[in-house]
Amino acid sequence: MEKGRTPKKSWYADSGAWLVRYRDLAALEVNWTAGRNTFVGQEHESILRVLRPGTVLVGADAHDPASIGQKVTLISDIPSHASPAYFAGEMLGIRPNSDRTVEPDMIWHWLRSDAGYAEMQENVSGGHLNVGPARNMRFPLPPLAEQRRIVADLEWQTAAVEDARAAAQAQLDALDALPAAALRLAFAP
Repeated sequence: MEKGRTPKKSWYADSGAWLVRYRDLAALEVNWTAGRNTFVGQEHESILRVLRPGTVLVGADAHDPASIGQKVTLISDIPSHASPAYFAGEMLGIRPNSDRTVEPDMIWHWLRSDAGYAEMQENVSGGHLNVGPARNMRFPLPPLAEQRRIVADLEWQTAAVEDARAAAQAQLDALDALPAAALRLAFAP
């Protein structure tokens, strides 16, 4: 577990090392589109925190402490155009040990739950979730085989919700198209 590093203004560049910031986080992915302050000069890479696949990024600094932990993203892979990538100081990076007794997906799903959010909030101090207090967070860790079963079940449920959401959006789009189609028919020559 480590906190990102906040670059100085003078470190930003038009190209160089890719820096993932809080604004780039979404629940299921990182926005890998370059924008303002996306790059840090390569001469500063040794000071930054490396972002690796299998890292869970948590929004850890905020003006409103209640928003800490609202953004939790699992880094599955890093696109080649953004490699190497680093993460900024407003985030906490959680990466399981190499002993593979913890699935990163398990951490990600749990931190996105109400219980995980409450656990993070218990360790917020002064608008920050720092490494020391974050190490005190209690993660429910069943045996690895059970973690994998839970993750598979959650992924199936998430996919079903996404399918339902897509179907509902298609129906809304069809409803939105109805008035335009009716008007075209009413005023057709």
